[in-house]
Amino acid sequence: MQDIISAVGISKPVLYYYFGSKLGLYHAVVHSAQDRCHRLMKAAAARGTDVPTQLVEILAALFGFAVENRELSRIVFSASFAPPDEAGPDPVREEKGWRNFLLVQAIMQRGVDEGRLDSRYSAMDLARQMYGVLSFEVMVATLDLAASSTRADAERIVEMFLHGTAQKNTRKQIRRNGIRA
Repeated sequence: MQDIISAVGISKPVLYYYFGSKLGLYHAVVHSAQDRCHRLMKAAAARGTDVPTQLVEILAALFGFAVENRELSRIVFSASFAPPDEAGPDPVREEKGWRNFLLVQAIMQRGVDEGRLDSRYSAMDLARQMYGVLSFEVMVATLDLAASSTRADAERIVEMFLHGTAQKNTRKQIRRNGIRA
């Protein structure tokens, strides 16, 4: 806390007045990062004209954020998975995370409605899977080894998600016969 007070140039009482506690400051940092990510995601989705492009834009924007803000991104992921006694209950963080998820779900719903995504899957199912992929890939981008997470990576990831990795003739066979081990 002393480092923060010194860097910002305020007194300890002022810091505690605005944030209440170390935990309050921690939550404010996480909420601010979630808000930044949401703005990035919305702006990225607006640049896309179709579902694949919107997803690529979102993932590329999140890669950029994660690489430029590695420590902050790690804090946000840590807050999401921390035990309640460590990060404290934070319904605002959960609400903000849900808001980001709903943005992805709306894109998936549009894809289903337009007949571009398989209607056997609900928009919720598609969003859960895509959001899981997005989250994992962004977590990887926070690692120093993944400094090169690029738009090309985002395009490849979305392509694999939307079209699978099986050969075309295998996909036809799977659809016809079902998945077999």
